[in-house]
Amino acid sequence: MTISTIHVKSVYSSALLLCIHILFCAPVALAEPVFKAGFTAPTSEDDPFFSRVAQVMKAAADDLNIELEINYSTRSSSLYARKKGVKLMASFQPDYFLTGFWPGGAYYHIQESQSRGIRSFVIDSPIILSSDFPATEPRKEIRQWLGQMSPDYQQASYQLADILINAAKKQNLVGEDGKVHMIAISGNEGDISVIERMKGLKERTESMQDVVLEEIILAGWSDVIASRATEKLLSKYPQATVIWSASDLMAQGAAAAIEKHGKTPGKDVLVGGFDLTKKALQDIQSGRINASIGGHFLEGAWALVLLYDYHHGVDFADELGVRFQSSMQAVTAENIDDYEYLLEESNWIDIDFGQLSKVINNKRKRYDFSLPELIKTAETTK
Repeated sequence: MTISTIHVKSVYSSALLLCIHILFCAPVALAEPVFKAGFTAPTSEDDPFFSRVAQVMKAAADDLNIELEINYSTRSSSLYARKKGVKLMASFQPDYFLTGFWPGGAYYHIQESQSRGIRSFVIDSPIILSSDFPATEPRKEIRQWLGQMSPDYQQASYQLADILINAAKKQNLVGEDGKVHMIAISGNEGDISVIERMKGLKERTESMQDVVLEEIILAGWSDVIASRATEKLLSKYPQATVIWSASDLMAQGAAAAIEKHGKTPGKDVLVGGFDLTKKALQDIQSGRINASIGGHFLEGAWALVLLYDYHHGVDFADELGVRFQSSMQAVTAENIDDYEYLLEESNWIDIDFGQLSKVINNKRKRYDFSLPELIKTAETTK
């Protein structure tokens, strides 16, 4: 075989491989996103709750071929939150913008989206009417505001308090008066999620005579502040055996304070929080934390599924309406084995979020965004 023959065959082989590469790879590389979606979170990027919200949103966006851009604000400045959202709208020019009812959030972002011709969707907390925001319903006064998904914080808060109180009674962690003595740690005073959680907590503690709610403190969603405050409150209320917390992060701070106080969290003093963070679930396994309640970290991903269907002519409002609540799930030592899937962050990649869409999955007749359904979908499509 001559050198020239080898050269010719090499050229033909290279050309053939190039054609195959173009045939199979080009459609993927050149595929245009279905639409662009933007989201401004009210925290820093390392926030344990919103970092998970973003992580699951990105997994859903990949499955649905949505171009997603997320930026982060802080809870300390509503003006900064407004600017971050507007900056994202101006630079990224999304077709849909997601926001929440937190300081500097929904009120301003919804109206700004309307003025820019961007459709908006609210997650994470319900919107309450005020003189600053007279809109009553999505799609009415502000037509580009498509819908609102929010957790039932009041019911979830009642449930968390009830779980902790009943567990304390079962373990005989009661005061000399035969009642459970509780301390509550909340977030920021003006947050609607705090207001709703307080309603549920007070409903449980005031409706029955088995508990004394000693004091409610505001810790600004900070584990450090929660820890310092808990140390003082445990000295002030030595009979306290339950600490209800508005977030898992603050519950972690409370647990650390209990240990500094010479007691064992989860045993001498029971602790519970919100968010179902990975650390909280691990602590439930070890017995350090008694309960966490959540599922609302999935709302960003759920919203993308609904917007995907809406974009393709299947309006979620036909089934859900324009205001609806996401499901919340309580996790304790009794059922932690059912939710071990949530412990591995890489598991989100295995979920086919397209199977939750009515457009992609024509067998789906109703939306089901519960945690058990998500885990079932993941196990089926893995």
